[in-house]
Amino acid sequence: MHIASYYLRTLQTQLDLIGNNIANVNTPGFKEQLRSFEEMYDRQDRSWNNALFGRPLSVNGGVAGPLYTGMRMNMASGTLVSTGSTLDAAISGGGYFQVRLPGGELAYTRVGHFTIDQDRNLVTYDGLLLEPALRVPAGAQYVSIDVNGVITAEVNNTTETVGQISLAFFVNEQGMQQIGGGLFLETAESGAAMVNLPGVGGIGSLATGMLEMSNVDLGNNMVDMISVQRAYQIKSRSIRTQDEMLQTAIGMRAGQ
Repeated sequence: MHIASYYLRTLQTQLDLIGNNIANVNTPGFKEQLRSFEEMYDRQDRSWNNALFGRPLSVNGGVAGPLYTGMRMNMASGTLVSTGSTLDAAISGGGYFQVRLPGGELAYTRVGHFTIDQDRNLVTYDGLLLEPALRVPAGAQYVSIDVNGVITAEVNNTTETVGQISLAFFVNEQGMQQIGGGLFLETAESGAAMVNLPGVGGIGSLATGMLEMSNVDLGNNMVDMISVQRAYQIKSRSIRTQDEMLQTAIGMRAGQ
């Protein structure tokens, strides 16, 4: 019964994860979350997961249990869609934009949906400063980003270079910490960020006037949801049958 209840909790978690994927199918830069479970989790499993993902994947904070669940992200690029905005840029290949959180910490995102705030800083759609910080000159018009990350603006009928976008890259992307809003943090497992210009050192180039959409496969997630729901129903009936058998046995024992 204990193993069966743990199995139900695992299925419920998987349903929650699939539901979150489906809810974010149209969210720019969202990365599909993946989960699997096994019957056992021994020392060899731990070493294999360390080799694959750079960290031990845990169950409720531990590394043991009758059923093991592991979570990772599908880091494949999403579809690029045209927005027509000269301040939008999608990363074609590997890499992340660097942004500064309100507390001063660096975060990383694939969502290149930028705008200019009241202080003429280049910021993300939710107001986070791009790193390194870039400020547009007063009176600037026709601000745009090119494929190499160079930002230019028309000032008094003259084209001026405002700054240069640099991108970060991680050896182990699976080790990054998700904090919501399409943002990730560097961790010991991900390794330190390696920063370079777009298109240099294996980092992707920029596709201007475009945004990267979610990489969630809606069809696959719908099929997975149906499969997990059926597994949940079957296991629930199994637990109910076990409970009825136990009640019968107790009744027979009490009648002796």
